[in-house]
Amino acid sequence: MKDFILSFIVPKKIERHRDMNLFISVLLFLLSFIICCSIPGFRVKSMVKANYLSDCLVYEGTYEAELQNSVKLPRLDIKDNVANYVDVDALTQNVYDLVYKTEDGSTINLKVVYELDKEKDDALTHIDLNEYLNVNPFDENKELKSQDILVVYTRDTFYYIYNHGYSIEYSNSSEEAKLEDYNYLMVKEWAEEGQWSFYKADKSKKDDNGLSIFRDYYFLPKFEQKVDGEGNPVVDSEGNPVLEPVDDLNDKNTWSDVSFDSEKYVMYDGIKYTGYRKVTNYIYDIFQYGVTNNLGKFTYEEMDNYSDHYYNNNNPLEAYSDIFVGLYGESMRSYNYLTGFIYIVVLPLLWMVAIYLIMHKNGELTRFREYYSVASVSFLLPSIVMAIIGMFVPYYRLASFYMIVHAGYFLFVVARINKLGKNKNDDDVEKPSKEKVVEVEVDDYAVETKPAADYNSGNNFQKPSQVE
Repeated sequence: MKDFILSFIVPKKIERHRDMNLFISVLLFLLSFIICCSIPGFRVKSMVKANYLSDCLVYEGTYEAELQNSVKLPRLDIKDNVANYVDVDALTQNVYDLVYKTEDGSTINLKVVYELDKEKDDALTHIDLNEYLNVNPFDENKELKSQDILVVYTRDTFYYIYNHGYSIEYSNSSEEAKLEDYNYLMVKEWAEEGQWSFYKADKSKKDDNGLSIFRDYYFLPKFEQKVDGEGNPVVDSEGNPVLEPVDDLNDKNTWSDVSFDSEKYVMYDGIKYTGYRKVTNYIYDIFQYGVTNNLGKFTYEEMDNYSDHYYNNNNPLEAYSDIFVGLYGESMRSYNYLTGFIYIVVLPLLWMVAIYLIMHKNGELTRFREYYSVASVSFLLPSIVMAIIGMFVPYYRLASFYMIVHAGYFLFVVARINKLGKNKNDDDVEKPSKEKVVEVEVDDYAVETKPAADYNSGNNFQKPSQVE
């Protein structure tokens, strides 16, 4: 058993696998891929909590934070992806403000809103989203002055907004960076009154990235027919009604919606009335962006993949955080598998061909199949080391470095095997033996002769006939 294990570590013993079955070699490469990318996956959630909370819409210290105000949230029953109250009569309010304190003394505010009677095209009635999103979470020094999260439960969807839609990276931005550039809502510009405007998406028109173009809606004043002191309609000389704008022009509810292809202002009696950009509370209009993670939505079925009992959890901040820790963990696993397949299965074929072309004529290993088999065995030891490191640092972050380690160890093993083979061949060559030459001295070397008659005395000897 010991010798078998060493045959996957020691170059001299790895050489025995040079004629390994090709199918087994492929399986060993896949095993290395699994070791590097799958085994660390068992620790992904802990890894994210320890090092990557700020990357997945979760504030630092969230999992150690303690709820400061005791509240009783309504219980939900979700069947067929639709949410209902377990006991609607027990519902005391629709908005809950939860305050958490972290170990370093900072505060995390979680606002939970229940709107189970709403569909995606309905307007939220229990919270003014425009007012909520108009909050700037940063102070003049670019430090977070509040850590806020908003979650909304509707009939079939869970909505969220993290940090009022702003990226916390603004804290580390350069001095000349503008705050609005770090708002992930991708709103085009500030409205005239200093509030964010939301545009309804025109799905029939797409931009260069394939995203819906937002139509520019404006509020313009409504006009009503003028009446005299007795309440009679006033008409001009041609009998047409005389119109006048409504009195309260500051009340946007008295203004009409005008689409982007209309004038953005109207003239009346020499007065220019400029339209206000439309501010909407419609759920779909606000949460549909999809170009950012700082705000968005999940169906209840999607959320089941990342968090258990998120809708009836005694610690809703932890339940919310589990969703994004799980989501980030899934992304991490996907990147691990993608990069691992490229760097462990595909790219090694290229540099194996290069090493084969360079070394196969002057070494023990002469066939590409032998190089492939040796590589499949030599990958195992580095992969185990990488899996251990992967428990703390995701594989994809060091994948290119790991490939260099794989290639370096393989080259070392091949060089050792080729060198060992050369030494063995040198030992097998038979060298000529050096024997002692013995010289024999002959004193009188004499040739004895006999008379010719002695050779003709045989009975079978025929004498040649005499020539006449």
